Amino acid sequence: KFSNCILNSCYYMMKASLPSTVYPLSIAGSPICDTVSLFRDVGIFKQLDPVLIGSDEFKNFFECPVCYEYITSPIYQCIRGHIVCMDCLPKLSSCPTCRDSYHVYARNLMMEKMSCCINFPCKYTHNGCTEQHTGNTKSFHELTCSYRQYYCPCPGINCGWTGMIDKVFNHLQTEHIHIVILEGEEVIFLITDMDS
Repeated sequence: KFSNCILNSCYYMMKASLPSTVYPLSIAGSPICDTVSLFRDVGIFKQLDPVLIGSDEFKNFFECPVCYEYITSPIYQCIRGHIVCMDCLPKLSSCPTCRDSYHVYARNLMMEKMSCCINFPCKYTHNGCTEQHTGNTKSFHELTCSYRQYYCPCPGINCGWTGMIDKVFNHLQTEHIHIVILEGEEVIFLITDMDS
């Protein structure tokens, strides 16, 4: 199986490269190896076969079981080693994989280091973004991605509209014509008609 190939490559490469003891560790329910020096040096993963690290199957170890987005730093795990993303963690009382309580959870530093060596697609790929970023730069890109979703900017209105930045102008012109005056690149809000 391809997964075993990835895990075995990781195990044997680290065992051969490092004089320290290798301890078993579970990530996302699959065995993989860890060493004390691994936490200090992410460079060991850069020595792995780029085809294995770049494979979708390897990236799937970083998939949140709730929202199916790729998880990047900080990566938290339940007591049994199952990971979940930071957006989903506050909404859960128990692990979605093993159902253990989340009253105890810890950071998975090894997976955080590994994510710095892997290129993940932007979460706005479905909107057209084609960029890929490592785990330590992905979140920043997504905050500034031109394909991200924006909310209706009208103050004091519960519009509920979301869309890409190039659709905001059309939304304001069609849905909020009575409260918006557009001047150049600035949006000035002015109430021209108010329901009693």
